[in-house]
Amino acid sequence: EGRGKGRTGRRARPTPAPAPNRDIAERGKEVTRRRGKAKAAPRKAVLGRGGPVRCESAPQRETESTGSEGEGRGLRDPRIPASTVETQNDDDPGLERVRLALWEGVGLLCHCPPCPLYASLCRLLALCLGSGHPLTTGRLLTQSLGITARHQMGQNLHRKALRQRKVRGTDLVSSLQGLSLGEQGEIEPDPQDSYLSELQSAFEFSASDPRDRDEAFRHQLENIPQDTVVCVLTLARVRPRGRGEVLLLCRLEKGRDPLTVQIPTEGLQVTVSSLLAEFDTILKEQKEISNVTELKAWWEGRTSLDQRMKALVESLETGVLGCWKGLLLPPCPLPLLQQEAASLTNVLQANGNQQVTEELIAAALSASHRLSPEEVLSLARGLAGNRGPEVGERLRDIVERLGPLTGDLQSPAQIILMLDKDLQRLPWETIPLLKGQRVSRLPSFHFLLGYMVTRKHQLKSVLKDGIDPGNVFYVLNPQGNLPNTEKTFKAWFQRKAGWDGVVGCGPSQEQLRTVLCNRDLYVYAGHGAGVRFLEGQEIQKLSCRAASLLVGCSSASLALRGELEGAGIVLQYLMAGCPLFLGNLWDVTDKDIDRYMEHLLKGWLGSRTPDGSSLLDHLSRARQAPKLKYLIGASPVVYGLNVCLR
Repeated sequence: EGRGKGRTGRRARPTPAPAPNRDIAERGKEVTRRRGKAKAAPRKAVLGRGGPVRCESAPQRETESTGSEGEGRGLRDPRIPASTVETQNDDDPGLERVRLALWEGVGLLCHCPPCPLYASLCRLLALCLGSGHPLTTGRLLTQSLGITARHQMGQNLHRKALRQRKVRGTDLVSSLQGLSLGEQGEIEPDPQDSYLSELQSAFEFSASDPRDRDEAFRHQLENIPQDTVVCVLTLARVRPRGRGEVLLLCRLEKGRDPLTVQIPTEGLQVTVSSLLAEFDTILKEQKEISNVTELKAWWEGRTSLDQRMKALVESLETGVLGCWKGLLLPPCPLPLLQQEAASLTNVLQANGNQQVTEELIAAALSASHRLSPEEVLSLARGLAGNRGPEVGERLRDIVERLGPLTGDLQSPAQIILMLDKDLQRLPWETIPLLKGQRVSRLPSFHFLLGYMVTRKHQLKSVLKDGIDPGNVFYVLNPQGNLPNTEKTFKAWFQRKAGWDGVVGCGPSQEQLRTVLCNRDLYVYAGHGAGVRFLEGQEIQKLSCRAASLLVGCSSASLALRGELEGAGIVLQYLMAGCPLFLGNLWDVTDKDIDRYMEHLLKGWLGSRTPDGSSLLDHLSRARQAPKLKYLIGASPVVYGLNVCLR
């Protein structure tokens, strides 16, 4: 049986699911942890259902129509950034009229923006501005994500502030009643008021002119933690029905201007839309194969799906990101790389390409060990335009020298992915480039700002103090129908000093509230995300202290309904201030995900380093534990910030 429904507002069935068929279990077939209702029928996949995802290099597309320079321009080489186009189109009166209209629309909606209209306007305006206006473009892209979650967070904080005022009012009355006429008393300001006020400011929408907020955004960038890279990925569609698809990739760092590139994907052999369709097909066929009773056919079918998921993950890097994949990596500290980037920048700017910056070239070259010859040529075209072949020879020599050096680097920096409603469904963390890196997700940039406010005001936080490995609560097999999971972890969990939990039954609501607010670590091994024990609306009212590992089916999945942004229990945990949430993007089987969790917990909790063992360091290693390293191993993802042991 499956691990319940992990989505917000949906409860698992009240009656326990029947035990798995004994004959099947004895033959070694794993129990599927299903999600409940199936989604609507997926879009037809462009890629073959049974074959691997192809990722050939795409030929340069010809101009769709003739005319004056900057008008009627078709899609260029799929790796050319916006900077090579802006110089030609910046004075186009038609484009300027479009920009003014988009600015007017953004200005009318920005004080209380509706989604998805506001998100589309921000992305289209960022597409028009490009990398020639780095702060404005980066700000617009961050504003286009997590709009619904920001509205909900604002309402949630308002309710918390009202409750705080009521409590403070009761205390004030008691204090005044205890005073006599001859006494002088002073009411101390409540630090909780200051905390909630700053938190509200981090999530609020501004009504000021959207064209005058670049300096405020620059100040917000200074709140990004040191050794942290924020990568915003979102799709902009310039024509209806998904045509003219452009991937916008923006990199944010403390003390630097944003770096933004535009990757038109329509001309590629592997488009983002085709990968999403293939992803839907894989998950649909996984559900169908789970009903197969013949052991050999069951394993052959799932192994084939595992290979298709692997090909899909590799295509995200080679077929979509291409030569710009390096923007996802932390800054490379190699002096040779910085020298080569500075030298190449001087050459390009001397030849009239003023839009190219040293930071952009250095970011692209940080992935030298993963750049193929075709991607080097695409990078040269993207940086130099028509002079690409001339620059290509020099760039090839640079990549050959840097490749062995960048491949050996292991950065302690954290990479935070911020993905739009479609891209968040895909397992970006498992692309080969990010293997061994510390990668997590957040719904939007404003949640990162919120974490920084929490770190500033809360003296006792696992983000500051680390996690006490003896302050853990677990919920193991609460529905009583996952015997393999219970057998794997029960004796181990019960032996751990300081650990407390429930086995074979669920916790009470009050018990779970206390756990989330007072424990350092919460481990849930059951169906879904345990919504039946404490609903999302109740969770987001809390001030969550515990890092939460919920390894049931689709516990980190965000359900999509039409054009609206995704909704899921993970967002309620983040709104409650949960420092880290680990869950699955799709349905998983019990034995394989148990192998993953066992490897993760033993590796992390058993590690001892001087500066505290990092959970994200062990996340990538644990993906190798399942037999199906992509169909199961790629499903777990982390939302929030990195946490370490004390």
